[in-house]
Order: sequence, then structure tokens, then C-alpha cells
Amino acid sequence: MTPLGRRGELVVAGVLAGIAILLLGLPNALLPDAAAQLFLIASFGPSAAILFGDPSGRSARPRAVIGGHLASAIVGVTVAQLLGGEPLLAAAVAVGVALGVMLATDTFHPPGGSTALLPVIGGASIAALGYSFVIAPVLTGAVALVIIAHLLRRGGDQVRRLARRDRQGAPGS
Repeated sequence: MTPLGRRGELVVAGVLAGIAILLLGLPNALLPDAAAQLFLIASFGPSAAILFGDPSGRSARPRAVIGGHLASAIVGVTVAQLLGGEPLLAAAVAVGVALGVMLATDTFHPPGGSTALLPVIGGASIAALGYSFVIAPVLTGAVALVIIAHLLRRGGDQVRRLARRDRQGAPGS
């Protein structure tokens, strides 16, 4: 059992995931509308859940998070531009091809399927971004999320060490 106990670990994971999303969304709240979608998209919510809920899983590797979102965004924008007039077909093709690309490149990250869907069903504002959607918010956000998760998990590790020390009655506690 960890120093925080099972419930404590669950709370820490949830709080850290929430903080990560808050930090990703903060620039959106502080910057003018032109740069409003610098880092945060809906598919980063499940990415945060994976990064904090299963941090040792293959889908939580930086290569999977960043590569999976990046590959899926490229696929999504391409499919949206080629099949945009057929949204249902485009959605199916985008998700299917994105999955294949993630598997072929060892970047499987399930939330990437959502990232592939965004250019197809995300409306005119996302469609207008074209391939710049791949850079911001997808690449910038995925990299920022991986960095934030790494830093927050290190902070969580420090909390666990302090809890362990307090339980052992170490001097200075």
C-alpha cells in the first residue's frame, strides 16, 4: 500500500489531472480571442486521465501522447479537406486511419481518435485553421500536457515521500 492509501492515491490522481487541464486552459482564459485555442482541446481530457490514472501504461508514454495526437491531427485535417462534404464518412475514415497510423508508428494513444474527429466535426472555426490546427492547439497542447504531467507527478511523488516520512515518525516532521 502506498503512503497515502488507495483513496489518497485516487484523490491525488484526480486532483493532478484537474490541475493539468486548468494549466492547459489558463492561456485560453488570459489571451485575446485570436490565440484562444493555444493549448486546450477536448481530447486532452482523456489524455490527462491516462497520464495520471495509468502513468506507467504504454499510452501514457510521451511518444504515445504527443505522437498519437500529432498523427491523428494530421489525418483528421487531411480527411476533413478531402471528404468534408460527407461528414459521417469523413468521421469514420479519420478515426480508422488515425488508429492505423498510431498502431503502425507505435504511438497508440486512444484520445488520438478524438483528435482525428475534431477537424471533421469541429465546425467552421476548426476547419478554418487547416493544418495550423496540427501545430496549435494539438502539438503545443500535447507537449505542454506531457511536461505539466511530468512536473505534477514529480510533485505528487514528493507528497508521497513526505507522507511516508510522517508515517514513519521521522525527525523534523
